[in-house]
Amino acid sequence: MGPTLRELSSWSVSSIDDEGLFEIVHGCHLLENLDLFQCPRITNKSLLDIAKNCLNLNSLSINDCSYIGNESLKIMGEYCLNLKHVGLKNCPLIGDQGIVDLFYLIGHVLSRVKLMELNINDIFLDIISHYGTAVTHLSLADRQRVEQRGFWVLGNNHRLQKLEALLISAYYGVNNLGLRVICKGCPNLKLICIQKRRVLSDYGLVACVKALVSLQSIQLEECHLITQARLYGILLNCKSNLMAMNLSGCISVTDISVSKLVERHGEPLKSLIVDGCRYVLT
Repeated sequence: MGPTLRELSSWSVSSIDDEGLFEIVHGCHLLENLDLFQCPRITNKSLLDIAKNCLNLNSLSINDCSYIGNESLKIMGEYCLNLKHVGLKNCPLIGDQGIVDLFYLIGHVLSRVKLMELNINDIFLDIISHYGTAVTHLSLADRQRVEQRGFWVLGNNHRLQKLEALLISAYYGVNNLGLRVICKGCPNLKLICIQKRRVLSDYGLVACVKALVSLQSIQLEECHLITQARLYGILLNCKSNLMAMNLSGCISVTDISVSKLVERHGEPLKSLIVDGCRYVLT
C-alpha cells in the first residue's frame, strides 16, 4: 500500500493475520480510518503495530473479531490521541476494563461511540459519564448485564453536555426513571432512539420530551407500553422544531395519532415512519 493511504476496510477476510495486516499498513502513517469486520486471526498485536505507526487514526471500527480485547483499546488510547470515532460490536474479549482505559486516556477527544453486544457492566457507564465530555453521539445495544443504576449515573453526573444523539436498544436497565434522568442531565439531545424496550411506559417518555428543548428527532421502535392517551401527551410536549419521528412497531399508534402528529408538527416535520403499526390504515 502507498504511504498516502487514509482508509482501510477489511471485511470477512479469514486468511489475513497479524503479519499480513502489518504488511499492509506499515509505512501508511497517514491512515485515518480503520474498519475490521470478521477478521478471526487478527489479535491485539496488530492493533499495537497500527497504533504505533498510524498516529493520525481518528476512526476505529471493530466488529466480530474474537481475538481483539481490552489491551487493544488501551493501546489505542495511549498512541492515537486524535481518535474521535470508535465502534465496537460482538468482540467477546472486550469488557469493562478496555472501555475504562480508553475513556480515561482520550475521553476528552472521543465524539462518536458505538458499543454493541459486549461483555460490559454498569461500570462502563460510570466511566463514560465522568470522562466522555466530548461525546456527541452514543449508541448502546443488546446486553442484559447493565442495570438501572448505570443509566441513572450516566445522566445524573451532568457532564455529557455535548451529547446530541442517543440510541439505546434492548438494554434491561433502561426504564422510566433512568430515561428521565438521562434527559435531564443531557439537555442538548437532538435525537433520541429507544428500541425494543417493552417495559418502558409513556410516563418516562413524556418526562423525556418535556426535558429536551432541542429535540428534533424521536424514534420509539417496539415500545409497546405507550398508551394512546400518553402518545398525545408526547406529541403535545414535543417542541415545534421536531423534524422526524419513528413509531415503528408501536401497537398503540392509530390513524388518529398520526393525524394529531401531522396537525401539530406538519410544517417542520420531514420524516414520519409508522411501519408495523397495526391500527394505522391511511
